[in-house]
Amino acid sequence: MYQTGMLCKHFKGANLIEKNIYQIMDINVDPRSLDFSKVTYSGDNDVMSATDLILYANIFQDNKLFVREESDISSELDEEKQKLYGQLHHLLNKKLGSYQHKNLLVKNKLICKLSKIDRTNIC
Repeated sequence: MYQTGMLCKHFKGANLIEKNIYQIMDINVDPRSLDFSKVTYSGDNDVMSATDLILYANIFQDNKLFVREESDISSELDEEKQKLYGQLHHLLNKKLGSYQHKNLLVKNKLICKLSKIDRTNIC
């Protein structure tokens, strides 16, 4: 469902400016490979026993990296939250338009960090 480089929006927030936009940095991440002084686990389970971890970054906040199980990220919201936020899943993966990027070095890997989104093409 998710692919490296994909942009996703979080369900919370009244409008797109208030929503967090994330970029998928890596999928099927081994928790033993992560530096938890730089990455925040946002799930509810034991991270070291997780098998379907996704590493994602907040595109509006430098150095904000998170990891969570794909099953949590792709889960459906309860009916009340769906009505309130107008979104079916925890993270919605949609094309969000063109963007420019700046490069960051994270764990000796070059990754793209988005710095500007063309908000005219947002779902």
